[in-house]
Amino acid sequence: MSQEEKENSSYKPQTSVLEKNLKLIIGLVIVGLLVGGGITVKNKMERDKELKAFSQLAPIQTDYVKKRDDFKKSEMGALAAAAQKKEAPSDAQKSGDLAKDYGKTVDELKSFAQNNQETRAGAQAALYLYELFKDYEKTADVAPIIESTANKQPEGLTKTLLQIAAGNSFAEADQCDQAIKHFEKVANKTKILAYLKGEASLRAGLCYEKLNQLDRARDMYQRAVDADPKSQISKNAKRFLKVLSQPSATKSSAKDDEMEGKS
Repeated sequence: MSQEEKENSSYKPQTSVLEKNLKLIIGLVIVGLLVGGGITVKNKMERDKELKAFSQLAPIQTDYVKKRDDFKKSEMGALAAAAQKKEAPSDAQKSGDLAKDYGKTVDELKSFAQNNQETRAGAQAALYLYELFKDYEKTADVAPIIESTANKQPEGLTKTLLQIAAGNSFAEADQCDQAIKHFEKVANKTKILAYLKGEASLRAGLCYEKLNQLDRARDMYQRAVDADPKSQISKNAKRFLKVLSQPSATKSSAKDDEMEGKS
């Protein structure tokens, strides 16, 4: 498939549902964790462990959220000043260097997430890590932490979000084989929000296409269409299916099959 065909067909994937609404989703997860924390734990010992973990996470979370929101406020102020042709405010601005901008908070979040993977607080920290590293286009650096945390969480929304985050992180690292495992786990779930099922199916399709496994890519794109037919994800999947139906895509696949047969 040529670059021109991809561009003309709006081939580039849109921002994922998880990424676009990440701050809101994390907020909702936190509310669920805090409100339901004392109800769903199996016993007092587990409940005490969770409360202790949340108390340890609290200062790290406060530091991270404050810095994140200050940077966001600064960005909004700079945009407003530019629109009005005024000098940008002298608030704290991101340098583009993750370690410089967030300092010890980065290592504290990493350490906490790694050491508390089976707790709700650990899941929350892992989602914060994904949000933070996504902002600097470095999620590949924390993919193993997010994956391990996802594997140790019980079934539910938090685990699903972590699985999609892990898939996205491995995809960014060009490790599509690893990414697909996480996307397909989500796509194969029955009790799941439709837009998350569609999101995972679409991302799996993109990975399969990158691996030139076009039949599997078509299958996942179609599953994305079927999961949430009226959504933007479905519209994107339909466009990708249309691109794959073009003769050049079929010829490319046939040529690759022929080469494999000769090897």
